[in-house]
Amino acid sequence: MPTTRPALPHASRDDLAALTPRQRTILDRASADHPRYRALICSFLAAHCWDEEAVEDCVTPVIRLLERPVPLADIRPCLTHGAAGDPPPALTVVLEDGHGGVARDVHGVPLCVTFGVVASEDWDADRALQWSVWVARRVLAHTAPTEIPRTTNVIDLLCRGALDHDKTPLMPTTKMLELSTALPACKTYVCGAHPGLRAAFAALAKIPVLGAYARDVVFCDTYECLRGVVPPEHMLPHWRKGGAFDFDVRAYGASL
Repeated sequence: MPTTRPALPHASRDDLAALTPRQRTILDRASADHPRYRALICSFLAAHCWDEEAVEDCVTPVIRLLERPVPLADIRPCLTHGAAGDPPPALTVVLEDGHGGVARDVHGVPLCVTFGVVASEDWDADRALQWSVWVARRVLAHTAPTEIPRTTNVIDLLCRGALDHDKTPLMPTTKMLELSTALPACKTYVCGAHPGLRAAFAALAKIPVLGAYARDVVFCDTYECLRGVVPPEHMLPHWRKGGAFDFDVRAYGASL
């Protein structure tokens, strides 16, 4: 199992209950062909200021992406490569506990953690898209039908030391951006420094549909910024003394 104990129990929210009558009518029309993805489509509509026409052209392609097969044979090697004791591979994962739960922030939002810099030298566009789809599907697996999908992101640069210092952050493709719109980050916490990462977020902030999310980034030199954001039970041991969520990337990959 990836962790030594299950994640804290989570009481799902009813985000759709807060919609206005007009918003509910728009959502009913937009999700008529995809009732299974009603909350996801609500996320799209909110990101596009409830403009049905703007959403119409991007919802179906994203749903097709989410439903396409992602073989575990393609996923597992990325997680399990390297020797025991080595720094974790540079990639993004959802902090699942191996018991059917997931680590969440203090508001109950699932945690996505990027270990190191996902670099253009290591990921081509097709492989990166496949990985993004897999991560999105894991987030949706822990999102109730009444919850608008979202994540709290932690970019952990400190765990890999200087390994990624000279690497170029991978900029998302159009399809990856569409996925990001569907599963927006409440906030992103960057722990550590990298010369190209601030510029990458500045570029993303210029994209209208992503601007607010790309600007909602906290840069810090340590893990101190995670205090009060992540409960101690969901802190990784190297984030905080006494952190109880003993997640191991390779054990996680082997358990899939």
